[in-house]
Amino acid sequence: MALTIRRVGSFASGNRRMVIADVTFPATYTTGGEALGLSELKLIRIDSVDPQYVAGPIFPSYNYSTSKLQLSTDNTGIREVANGTSITVTVRVVAIGNGKGNL
Repeated sequence: MALTIRRVGSFASGNRRMVIADVTFPATYTTGGEALGLSELKLIRIDSVDPQYVAGPIFPSYNYSTSKLQLSTDNTGIREVANGTSITVTVRVVAIGNGKGNL
């Protein structure tokens, strides 16, 4: 199942975009995380993603090699949440990249 993305703000300067979004994970976590969709963010390339810390023992991170948001049980990103874990988490994400058209 895919992430639910709700854009809460954006800023454009030329073709550079900064998008702020609340991203909700599906109820069951999948090993490796969930793809962060470029179209939902209205970006054509992501240069930087800053997922904000979630309360409790869950730590979000962005895997640049797979373009996925992942959840870990420690702040090092080494202990990924187990596959199939029932979890409902919303992460505030700041994404910077290139875009086109209206935000």
